[in-house]
Parts: sequence; C-alpha cells; structure tokens
Amino acid sequence: FKDKLPTAGDLLTKYGYPDMEVWITELGWGSGPGQKFTHEQQAAYLVQTYLMSVAYERFGKFMWYDFQNDGLLETDKEDNN
Repeated sequence: FKDKLPTAGDLLTKYGYPDMEVWITELGWGSGPGQKFTHEQQAAYLVQTYLMSVAYERFGKFMWYDFQNDGLLETDKEDNN
C-alpha cells in the first residue's frame, strides 16, 4: 500500500496536476465468519493504512468502505465489511 501512494502522486504530476491531493477511497477488508480476515486484523489494517496515508505529503481524504455489513451471507465480502 505505502509503495502505491507515491506512484499515484507521480501520475498526477506527470499529467499536469502537481498540487492535487491523493484520496484513499473505498478501502476495506471483509472480516468475520467465512472471511479471510478477523475483526482484529481488519482493525489493525485500518490503523496501519490510515497512518501511512496521513504521513504521505499529498494525502487528502481517507474513506473506509463501508461501515456496516450489507447482508447475512457469511461468505460474501460485501455482507461482511
């Protein structure tokens, strides 16, 4: 993740937007029963990626996806955010 932040900034500069902020949007990991990550891992990744983002000089906004489970199917990542 942290290696991609400068890449995003470099692309913006290359295409004429040297002062544009980099926004981190729709970041998240499915967690809970039937998912690859535990709730604890999900929380740790959120903290780590947020801290890496705010340390980046071109950081603008950070948007976590999506603050709630959308359904009840344990194997569906959209239902277990």
